[in-house]
Amino acid sequence: MTDDTDGAHFLFVGDSHDIPAVRAMAERLPTNAYGQIYLEVTSPLQVQRWPLPPGVTVTWLRRDRHPRIAPRGDLAARAAEGWIAEWMPGDAAEPERPFILWVGCGTNRTMDRLHRELHARLEGD
Repeated sequence: MTDDTDGAHFLFVGDSHDIPAVRAMAERLPTNAYGQIYLEVTSPLQVQRWPLPPGVTVTWLRRDRHPRIAPRGDLAARAAEGWIAEWMPGDAAEPERPFILWVGCGTNRTMDRLHRELHARLEGD
């Protein structure tokens, strides 16, 4: 990532198909990066350890940990919605730092809706 990302708050959300893309982005984060990565996977075999800046955390959302395997993308969508509620509340003033968001899970309707809402919100549409 370039110097224009200094001070930005990162959110990357994806599923197992997005792991290579998210890892490539994570490897380019500045050393002072701050943010969260949520990756939804089916089993512990997909969980990986990545070298990350100290201010960035990866949360592996395992679908197999639920009594009935969660539908693909649902855990990622819930994690993203929680993050948005905390870091981007609708009634908040302008954030102190910019947000850099990447949303995957393209096959999940909830994530598609969330992506459209975020885009509209950030673009002021």
